[in-house]
Amino acid sequence: MNKKDTQVLEKILKEIEQIEVFVKGFNFESFMDNEMVKRSVAMTLINIGEKAKILSDEFKGVHRDIPFKAIVAMRNVAAHGYEELRFDYVWETVTKDLPDLKSKIEGLV
Repeated sequence: MNKKDTQVLEKILKEIEQIEVFVKGFNFESFMDNEMVKRSVAMTLINIGEKAKILSDEFKGVHRDIPFKAIVAMRNVAAHGYEELRFDYVWETVTKDLPDLKSKIEGLV
C-alpha cells in the first residue's frame, strides 16, 4: 500500500469516528427526529465517499472485500439527490456498515 492510500484511509477513519460522535446516544427514532444530526451524518458520508474515490485502483483491486462502489454510490445519493436520500438507509449504513468498514481499515493502517 502506498503512502497516499494510507493517508486517505486514516482520513476515512477520522470521518467514521466523527459519525460515531454524532450518533452517540441515539437510536433509530431519535436519529430520525434530529435534522441536524441527520444532515451532519449525510455530509460526513459524502466526505467518506470523496476520499474513497481517490484511493488507488491498485489498492481497491487488492481489497475487494471493501465495498468501494457502494461507498461512492452513497456519496452520490447524499450529494446529488438529497431529497431522495432515505435516512433509514443512512441509519443502517451507520449502525451496520460503518463498524465493519472501520474494522477493515483499522486492520490496514
